[in-house]
Amino acid sequence: MKRQLIYISLFFSVALYSCKEDTITGEPPQENIPEDITELKPVENYPGLILRAEMYDIYKQRFEMLPVNSPAKKNKIVKAMFSDSETEKKNATAEFISYWKDYASRWTQEVLERPEPDGVSLRGVWRCIHLYDIVKSFGYLKAGEENDFRTALVQAIKWAIGTDSKNPRIPDDYFRSGNIYTDVYLAAGLVGLTFYDQPQSKDWVNYALAELKWQLSHSVWDGCWHETPRYHAYTMKLMGQFMEVLYNRTGIDMFQHEKNKELAYWFVRFNSPRDKVAGLNVGIADGIKLFPGLGDAAWGENLAPVNQYASHYAKTDPKLSAELMWLWSLSGYMYSEEPVLDLLIDRSLPAAVPQNMGSDICPQRGYILMRDKFETEDEIWFLLKCGKTSMHDHADKNSFSLIAYGTPMALDAGAADYNDPGHKNWNKKSISHNIVTFRNKGETDINKYDSQNATDGVIVHWDSQNDMDYSVTDASKAAKVSKYMREVIFVKPDYFVIRDQVNAAAGKEAVWMMQTPCEDIQWEEHNIYCRNSWGTALDVHVVSPSTVLIKHQNPGHFGTWTEERPDRNTTIYPFKYQQTIQFPAPATGSIVTVLHPMKDGAKRLTVTSRDNGQTLNITKDGRQDQISFTEKGVNVTIGSKNIISEFK
Repeated sequence: MKRQLIYISLFFSVALYSCKEDTITGEPPQENIPEDITELKPVENYPGLILRAEMYDIYKQRFEMLPVNSPAKKNKIVKAMFSDSETEKKNATAEFISYWKDYASRWTQEVLERPEPDGVSLRGVWRCIHLYDIVKSFGYLKAGEENDFRTALVQAIKWAIGTDSKNPRIPDDYFRSGNIYTDVYLAAGLVGLTFYDQPQSKDWVNYALAELKWQLSHSVWDGCWHETPRYHAYTMKLMGQFMEVLYNRTGIDMFQHEKNKELAYWFVRFNSPRDKVAGLNVGIADGIKLFPGLGDAAWGENLAPVNQYASHYAKTDPKLSAELMWLWSLSGYMYSEEPVLDLLIDRSLPAAVPQNMGSDICPQRGYILMRDKFETEDEIWFLLKCGKTSMHDHADKNSFSLIAYGTPMALDAGAADYNDPGHKNWNKKSISHNIVTFRNKGETDINKYDSQNATDGVIVHWDSQNDMDYSVTDASKAAKVSKYMREVIFVKPDYFVIRDQVNAAAGKEAVWMMQTPCEDIQWEEHNIYCRNSWGTALDVHVVSPSTVLIKHQNPGHFGTWTEERPDRNTTIYPFKYQQTIQFPAPATGSIVTVLHPMKDGAKRLTVTSRDNGQTLNITKDGRQDQISFTEKGVNVTIGSKNIISEFK
C-alpha cells in the first residue's frame, strides 16, 4: 500500500527559513560543477552569448512558427536577424542604441549603491545583452557606441556590488535569498561573460556562479522556490537565461545541478488539473494547466522556462524532459514574452505523461497537495498552505484551493497587481482567503475582521494513503490566537472533511470563509450549495456549529494578475470576482464542514452527527462511511475498510 507519513518531529528536523534573524543553512555544491572558472575565451562568432551562430537556421524556423503577435515578431532587432535587408540591420542597430540608453537611465547610483540594490532596474541588463548578441552580428555597431554600452554596464555593476571585484558586496541573508538579488548577481555575471576582456570580468562571473549555487542551496525548499509560485517560475526564467549564456561561453551546464532539476520537476509534482473553464476562455477546449496556487492567481508566460529546461535534459534526463514537455504543452504552449528567449523554445521535443502522480507535500514551504484520479476528467485537486513565511506571502495560513472535474470550485484570491490598492486592502488580507478569521463579536464590516500576520504556520502531521489523505496544520501564531488548527481528511475521490479547532480571546468570534467562483449559491439550513454554469457544484455541509445558517456573501476580487492588460491578449478566467461566503462560529471549539465536489445533478451526500462533529456518519451513493476524530488523530471507516491515522 502506498503510504506517505510525515510527523512534526521530521518537519522540524529540516533546515527552515523565515526571516532576517534565522540562520540559513544549505547544501554543498554539486561535485561535477566547478567552483569557479579560470579562463574566459573570446566570442568567435556572434550571436554567441544567449544564442549560437551555428543554430541560425533552427532559430529562423522557430521564429517563423511564433504567433504573429509575439514579442519576437514585433521586435525590430530580432526581425532584422532573419532579414536579408542591410537597411533593416542598420535601423535595428540604431534601435538597440536607443533601447539600451533608455534602460541605462534607470541604472543610477542612488538605486544601485545601497545595501539592497534595485535588482528590478538591472533586469534591463540581460535584456540589453540578449539584443546586443544579435546586433553585434550585424556589423554596424561602431567601436565608440559599443564602448559606451560597455561603460554603462560596468558602472552599473560597480555601483551594485562594489569596486573590489574579488570581494563583492554581499547583502544579508534575507535579501540574498530573494529574486531581486538574483537580478543583481546575474547581471554582474552576464557583463563578465559578455565583455570577457575587462580586468574584473572573470571575478564577476565567479561571483555570479557562487551566488547562484548559494541560492540554489538556500532558497529551494523541497524542490520549491521559497517565494510564491509566480516567483518560482520567474526565478527559473532569470536563472535560465544566465545559465544559457554560461553554458554557451564556458561549457558549464548549471541546468544539471540537482536543485535546478528539482525546481523544474516541482511544476510536474504540483501541476493542476486541466482547467476547462480557463481553457475555453482562451480557445483550448481540453483545458489548460494553470497552477492557481496560493498567493498567486496565474503563472502565464512565466511557464516558458519549463520548455527551456526540458531542452537541457533531453539527453541527460529524457524522462524529466518529456514530462516537462507534457506540462508545457498543456499550459497552452506558453512563450516567455521576451523576444530573444522565445527563440530558445523547442516545440519538437517529445512529451510523456507522468505516471503515478498522487498527493504530495513540500514541508518547509507548507504546501500540501491532495489529489486523486490524476489526468482524468474526474481529477480532484486540493492545495493547502501552512508553512514557513517568505517574501510576497499573504495572511493565508491554512488556506486552500479546490479544482474538480476540470472546473475551479474554491480558489484562493491570488495576488493583485502591486500598484492596485486592492492588493493591500483585499488580496493580502485574511478575508480574501479560504480560512477561519477572527473578529470582534457582532462585527459585520468584513474589512474590520482581524487579519492574520504574514508569519509562520506548521505542518503537524501528513499521511497519504491509497484511499485517504489526512493533514493537520497549525496556524495559531499567524492568526494571533491561542489555537487555530485545521484538520483535512480527503476520502478519495469523494469528499473532504475539515475540522477547524479554535480558541480565541474573550469578546471574539470565529468566521469560516471561502471564496468560490460559483454564481448560483443556495443557502439551506445546514448546507451551502454552490452551483456554477460549467456543470459542476460544490456542496458545503456545515456540521458544527449546528445553528441554522444565515446567508452572508459578498463579491471578492480575484487577483488582477489574471486580468486583461495592455500587454496581454486575453484574460485567464472569464470572471474577475468570486463570491465570499462566510458563517460565524464560537471563538472556542470546533468548526466542522464537509466539502463535496460533484457534477451538477449528482446525488448529494447525507451527513449526520450526534456529537457536534466529533463523529460523522456520511452516506455516499449507498456506501456508509464514518469519520471519528480522536485525541491522537482520526479513525475512518470507508464502507467496510477501516483506516487509522495518528500523530504524536
